[in-house]
Amino acid sequence: MYKKIINTKSAITNLGINFLRKKEYVVMHFYYSPVINPTTQDVIAIHVTATKLNFPIAFFRLPTLISKLNIVDNSVANFNQRLKDYDGFINNYEQEILFLIFYFDTYEDIASVLSLKYCKEIKGNTVAKYVRKNLYTKFNVINNKALKLEAIKYGYHKKIPLSLVSSMIVDLSEL
Repeated sequence: MYKKIINTKSAITNLGINFLRKKEYVVMHFYYSPVINPTTQDVIAIHVTATKLNFPIAFFRLPTLISKLNIVDNSVANFNQRLKDYDGFINNYEQEILFLIFYFDTYEDIASVLSLKYCKEIKGNTVAKYVRKNLYTKFNVINNKALKLEAIKYGYHKKIPLSLVSSMIVDLSEL
């Protein structure tokens, strides 16, 4: 990314997603702009501005970006095999969804994050159906509020799935 800014002498904007941040700072908008020496026309620095979002990440056309992703990377493909941080009561995918329910307002927002992680489009309705069919059943509840209360008893609201810990950068110039 830095090489691109230096070589093209143009600004780049992206979303940075990092689940280790406080809830309101999980998704940040970053703007990187080159500082150019007027005499030599060389890039002498990169000015970075980060702002928290005041609107849902669903406002970004993430499905368009996701459809452009063609990642064939063994480290990504084997990532789930290396992760064994779930407790056996729920699987890793269920733990991801359950954790995200506490930190995002809508299933669309949760689907956007899962779509980026799994490099395929996942709809909010798909996540909602999965929650009702699998998590409601496992926790013996009938609504989202009751699910959250039960999940708190197990500490799932605090247990960040290792598969979500890594940061993601979404290049907004692709949209």
